[in-house]
Amino acid sequence: MGLETRYPELTALIQFFEGEQEIEWKAHTVPFSQDIEVLYVYGFSPHIDPLMEWVNRDGKREIVFLEDRVEALKKIEEGPADSILDHPQVQFRYYLGDLELEEFISDVIRGFPFEKIGAVCLHNDLSKFEEIKKLLFRKATVECALHTEMIYSHRLAKNLIKNFRKLPDAFHLGLWKDRFKDCPAIVCGAGPSLQTLQKELKGVEDKALILAGGSTINALTAMNLMPHLIYAIDPNPEEFTRLAFQTAYNVPLIFGCRLEPGVFNSHAGPIGYLTTGTGGTLEQWMEEKLGIEDYQILKGLGEEALSITTIAFMTAIYFGCNPIILAGVDLAYDAGKRYSAGVISDLHCTLEEKSKKSGEAIWKEKELTTLTKWIMERDVLDEVCTHHPDTTFLKASSKGLPFKNIPYDSNWYKNLGPSRDIRNEIFSHVMDTPLPVQSTNVEDSLSLFFTSMQTCKTLIAETIQELISLYPNIEGRESTQKSTILEMDLEEEIAFQTSLKQSVYALTFQVKRDHRPSNLPRNLYIIKLEVYKRLQAIIEQYLLLIAN
Repeated sequence: MGLETRYPELTALIQFFEGEQEIEWKAHTVPFSQDIEVLYVYGFSPHIDPLMEWVNRDGKREIVFLEDRVEALKKIEEGPADSILDHPQVQFRYYLGDLELEEFISDVIRGFPFEKIGAVCLHNDLSKFEEIKKLLFRKATVECALHTEMIYSHRLAKNLIKNFRKLPDAFHLGLWKDRFKDCPAIVCGAGPSLQTLQKELKGVEDKALILAGGSTINALTAMNLMPHLIYAIDPNPEEFTRLAFQTAYNVPLIFGCRLEPGVFNSHAGPIGYLTTGTGGTLEQWMEEKLGIEDYQILKGLGEEALSITTIAFMTAIYFGCNPIILAGVDLAYDAGKRYSAGVISDLHCTLEEKSKKSGEAIWKEKELTTLTKWIMERDVLDEVCTHHPDTTFLKASSKGLPFKNIPYDSNWYKNLGPSRDIRNEIFSHVMDTPLPVQSTNVEDSLSLFFTSMQTCKTLIAETIQELISLYPNIEGRESTQKSTILEMDLEEEIAFQTSLKQSVYALTFQVKRDHRPSNLPRNLYIIKLEVYKRLQAIIEQYLLLIAN
């Protein structure tokens, strides 16, 4: 095929490059894991036989070469290396330096949204490789999660639809701007250090707003310490299992619509709605239909660190709290322990078991053991602090991952100010900030959505039949005039725009891997047909939700 055919932009780069630099070519002989789906290789080398042997063992594996040396590109068309240009499982991405490295890696990862990745270095710049490697794992974690939610959007919709019906009973957290101006806040995490802070936390219950979410609620209530606000957003059934054993039944619960609905069965107190943007376009559409204003409480967090702890942290800022103190937010393992006592979770497994089970990458930083997502969380919180120079941020324990902008202060609890009736203040705010949503409006919007989904079902069925009629006389075409019109009608449907469009996008990545090369006329036709067939199954799952 040649470089000029598959990567014409790289050919032009080589042609206009002046100068020559000798490169010490490296080889990689370490066996690669059988679980890896995408192997990123920083730097190209003529000595790639082990790489090619690995990728050829499985048609679903990918190798992506990341290169920033024009001299290395010149080697691609020389000798046996030229053959890899025709390999459908091998890709090249060149870093020109015109983008920030993080943005470049984000663009690369979007083309390979798979969870199990590896990274090796055939480049001379080892320090840059370490930076690239961390970015690869960070971005892959986020992108894979997004694609999983797109493909299984009906599972998330099951939660959303049930929780939309909770909105008329909720108060609106967006109306709590500066409601606790200059009141200290303690954002608790479930890290091992939380237990060491038990005495201090019990001594400041009437001096600081105590916020906790998820597993942290269990840890605090196990200490007989009742937070002032609790948060829950996890869509997985395990969230109900965790929260079923906590005793903060009457504490106001802040939720997002992606939450596992069973959680409400273990809660008797007020519920408050927070617009999080985590329920996708269906949630956004419903909020617009119901007139729920998004006050951008979580603006600045980004998708990389949208954990329950960071959400509580951002609401403390929105409330006007000062200082804001982190307690038990360790973001690291302590002697192999992930959680404080009182947390009931299958995550109390060994570090190796956890990594193997979830695919999470384990990192070492300053002799601490941490995870990719925790590093992301720490970095985002540090960045958020820079945008609030008038707020004091402190860390209550010296343990855990260090922050740049949240220093440890051993005396954090000694100067929190006078006592106040925080629970009574919260009750007052709950009563005067109802969410302006009526049950009839929720039901009308859901009816509109499901009617549209039924229309999508009909359009998809007709499109599939039209595409089947085209086979076997494809003749370089992947559609007919009728199928094109049907697809245009489909794209205008509310259900497609809010739910199915994202599924089509993610499913296309999956199907293309099974039909390489994916740019052949016959394969393009098969890919489209297979995507629509899989979409049919997803639509059926959506329609089952009507009865719920």
